[in-house]
Amino acid sequence: MVEPAPQLGAWGDLAHPAINCSLCFRKTSRPEPIDQNTKAVSADATRMVLDHYALRAKLLHQAHLVLRNLIAQRAADAT
Repeated sequence: MVEPAPQLGAWGDLAHPAINCSLCFRKTSRPEPIDQNTKAVSADATRMVLDHYALRAKLLHQAHLVLRNLIAQRAADAT
């Protein structure tokens, strides 16, 4: 039986192992959108929401002033 000839350069890649570069260029982490087909919010809708919160803040402030005055009057009446 004939012995096969040795392969040329069989150990040639020993100093340069194969490197998997697929991990180097992965996608950057970003928040994923919940809905792919989102619609822009109109300026009117934004203004309506902000007006609602401004009105609510104004009413709460007025209620606070009324309650503060009532408490002050009761304290003055008690003395």
